Amino acid sequence: MGCAVIKKEIQAAIDNDKPDDLILLLKAHPHMVNQEINSTSHHTPLMRAVWKQNFTMVNIMLADFEANPNKFCGKYSPLMVAAIKGNIEIIE
Repeated sequence: MGCAVIKKEIQAAIDNDKPDDLILLLKAHPHMVNQEINSTSHHTPLMRAVWKQNFTMVNIMLADFEANPNKFCGKYSPLMVAAIKGNIEIIE
């Protein structure tokens, strides 16, 4: 499976709220947790989940896959976006 396909599958798992799919993908490709999955938005998987306000996905990536909440995706980090959107649950 090519890198572009994996990126699309990770994004689809987040966008379609499929945590089991995300877990399987990140277990198979743990290096992807802090990589850009969308070249247009520059989102990492964590940024995508924060942007979508999907707390389940955020928790999975932070707790189980050591996603970096301070990695900038364009102008903002996932932590900054969570604060801007008022998502205290993510920040804590």
